[in-house]
Amino acid sequence: MIPEVTASFRFTVTELLTGMRAHYRTGIARWTRILFMVGGTLMIFAGIITGLKFGMSRVWFMLFFGSFLLLQFTVIQPIILRMQFRRRPDRDAEFIWQFAPEQIISDGAGFKTELTWKAFAKVVQTPNGFLFYPNSRVFQWVPKHAFRSDAEFQQVADWAREKARVFKSEV
Repeated sequence: MIPEVTASFRFTVTELLTGMRAHYRTGIARWTRILFMVGGTLMIFAGIITGLKFGMSRVWFMLFFGSFLLLQFTVIQPIILRMQFRRRPDRDAEFIWQFAPEQIISDGAGFKTELTWKAFAKVVQTPNGFLFYPNSRVFQWVPKHAFRSDAEFQQVADWAREKARVFKSEV
């Protein structure tokens, strides 16, 4: 058993987008994404059928809104996140996470927090890293490549499975 595990990484726009993609594949966010995609597809389909029957001049809104729903999570939101990332004070900051059986220490971008595993509402292990949720809507991303080895990554997963209030593995 490893007594302590350290993970360090630079918080870039790529890390943010990878964390967001992982978040959208878990829990309620997964169903929201699916609902938007199905709704967008149905709206486009209904717009095409209505357009063929009554003329295209009346259905542009349906086609536009359907396309917006369909592209929201795959195209539109990543573009918005990239634009907003430039204004973030923690952009390109070095983050260091220290994991131990009883606590987690996060240090980076001018702050340092020491928390127990129970302080997180949920911990989700994905193939590319961990999502730590202090509440149901906000997450902190720790990528797999931040760990020195797969054994350290697995050790954190084992601690999370044992100590976190809710642990979910998407691996």
